[in-house]
Order: sequence, then C-alpha cells, then structure tokens
Amino acid sequence: MRHKIDFQAGLSLVELLIALVVSAFLILGVTQIYIDNKSSYLAQQAVGELQGNSRFALRFLEQLIMKAGYKSLPQDSREMAFPALVAQGGCPSFAAGQVVGVTSSGKGVCLRYQRRSVGELDCLGAPISVSAAITTKIELSSNGELLCSAQGSASQAMFSGVSDLQIVLGVDLNSDRIVDAYIANPTVGSVVSVRMAFLQRSDNTNVALGKQDYNFPLSSAASTTAVDKRVYRSTQSTFTVRNYAQ
Repeated sequence: MRHKIDFQAGLSLVELLIALVVSAFLILGVTQIYIDNKSSYLAQQAVGELQGNSRFALRFLEQLIMKAGYKSLPQDSREMAFPALVAQGGCPSFAAGQVVGVTSSGKGVCLRYQRRSVGELDCLGAPISVSAAITTKIELSSNGELLCSAQGSASQAMFSGVSDLQIVLGVDLNSDRIVDAYIANPTVGSVVSVRMAFLQRSDNTNVALGKQDYNFPLSSAASTTAVDKRVYRSTQSTFTVRNYAQ
C-alpha cells in the first residue's frame, strides 16, 4: 500500500525579500515617530525650563532693585545717606543722592541701598557688615552668566544661559516722581524705574524643532532668526525704584 508523502515548501526568495522590505519600512516608521516625539519632548522641556528660570530671575531682580535707595533712617536726606562715589569695579560714578546707574559695559546695573536690619544678606548670601550704603552690581558676563557682586566680594553667577541683556532707566525730569523718558545711560534727572530685558537660551544647542524667530527686546518690531537650534525666550519687565517713586 502506497502512502502519500506531504511536502512542506518554505518561503521563496521573492517572498522573503518582500517581507524584509515591509519590515524595514515599519521599523523606519516607528523609529521616525520615536525620534519626532523625543524631539518634541525635548523642545517642550527646554521651553518649560526657560519659563521657570525667567520667573525666578524676574522675582530675584525685582526684590533686589526694589531695595535701591532704601535709607535705614528716613529722616536722613538722600544726599546724606548716599554720598558721591567715584567709578569703581565696573560701576559708574554716583552723584550725591544717586542710587542707580548702568555699568561701564552697558550690560548691567549698579544699585545702592542701606541695610534694613542687622543680619540682612546681600545678593551673595553674605551678611551686610556695615550700616552705610553698599553698592550691588548685576551684570551679564561674556559666557552668558548673570553675575552679582556686593561689598567688594568677587562676582558669582546667579543665572546661566542668558544670551543678551538690555537695560534702560526710567527718568523723572521734573521731580514729580513719574517716568518722563526711558534712557540707556541718563545724565540728567532721577531714576524712577529700571526696565530690563534679557534673552535666555537653552543649554543644548539642538533641541528646537527649527531655527527660531524671536523679538529682542519684546518691544522690537523686527524679529531675529536664531543662528542655531537652541530654544530662545525673550523676557522683559519694568521694576519701580519704589524708595524714590513713593
């Protein structure tokens, strides 16, 4: 009695090649989706970090600038509390009574104030050791760090990732304690407010989905196209020198 022999045939070479091609397209598609999602996540994460840094930086600057012109003894005249001071350490010369000035680099601001109480800390976290007015300097360094120095101490970085900084001072020209003009480096009038704009950038050079267009400062009508794929964020705020404006 003969038995029928069943033969099992495998994939042909053509079928195998077609399967490999289809699999390759599927793998490429999944890989591209993963890469796109990762790029979007990194870009969103960078934006979130810059937003958080902006809020923290603005709060820090606001608290510091609001101290400008503070006198521990209200009965003292402004000229007595803040005598004339020669230019030093990158800060400009101050006339008697003057408490705010732009640094010699144009990328920072110097403030003068007296401590409110014994044990008060300066911007570096050190106790203010004297009752006389101290000078605090905030300035952008060449490597994108916002530096702060006080009481003759060496500057320390408060923030990093700052691409540019612009400062203009609101000046009262007729002694009514209201801003009459914003000037980069005023020679007349009293400073009532400080308008500060800074451009932040992500640490990673390749996180943006494309080269960004941004306005710096925010009031600028012309936009700038970034030279790389960093994430940029332009921030601007105006701080009142309340010890003069009040």
